[in-house]
Amino acid sequence: MLKLCPRCGAKSDRKKFIGLFCEDCYAGRLNVEVERVVTLEVCKRCGKLRAGREWAQLTHANIERLLKHAVRGTYDNVRFVFPESGAGDAQAVFLITAGDDFVESVKQFRLVKHFTICESDSRASSGYFEAVVQVRCPDIEKTRRLAEKVKSALERRTFITRFEEGKHGIDIYAGSNKVVMETLEKLGLKAEKSATLHGVKDGQRIYRNTYCVRG
Repeated sequence: MLKLCPRCGAKSDRKKFIGLFCEDCYAGRLNVEVERVVTLEVCKRCGKLRAGREWAQLTHANIERLLKHAVRGTYDNVRFVFPESGAGDAQAVFLITAGDDFVESVKQFRLVKHFTICESDSRASSGYFEAVVQVRCPDIEKTRRLAEKVKSALERRTFITRFEEGKHGIDIYAGSNKVVMETLEKLGLKAEKSATLHGVKDGQRIYRNTYCVRG
C-alpha cells in the first residue's frame, strides 16, 4: 500500500518510511541538536588544542572527542563531518533506533578556531623553568653530544627555556621537573640532585631542582 507523508507529501515508492512519516521528516522530528557554532581553542605557537584542562595534539580524533560535548538528545551513535583544517561548515550525523530500523538525522553547524597561547608556551616565553640539567663531561665535544641527546629527549615532552654553554659544561633549563626526572631515568643517566627554594604558593614551598649529569 502506497504511503503519503503527512508532513512533506513524499510517497513511499520513492522514499523510505518510518511509521507514518518519510525518513527525512521522521529524522527532523527527533530530539537531537548540536550547537550552531563550536569554537576550538588552539595555541598559536605550538598548534595544540585545548581539551578541558589539558592541551592535546590537533588531530581529527581529538576534535571529535570535543564535539561530542556539543551535541544533545537521545541517539545511538554520532559521527562528525568537518574540514581537515578544523574550521568551516560541518555536520553531526546522528544514528537513531526507529522501531526495528535505524534512521539518520543530519544537523549542520560551523566549526571555528580561536587562537590563544597555551600555559606551557606562556611559561616558556616568560623564562619559566622548574629544573636545570647540568651536563659535565671530561671534554667539550662529549659534553655537547650528551647535552643535545638530553635536550632532544626533553623537548618531546616539555619546553626548554635556555640552553647555555659555559666553561664548566652545558646547562639545560627545562619547564617540567617531573619530565626531567623521568627522562634522565629513561636515558639511563645518573644525576646528582640538589634543590633551592624558589618561593611559596598557596602555603606550599616551591623548589627548583638541579641535576648534575657526568658522562
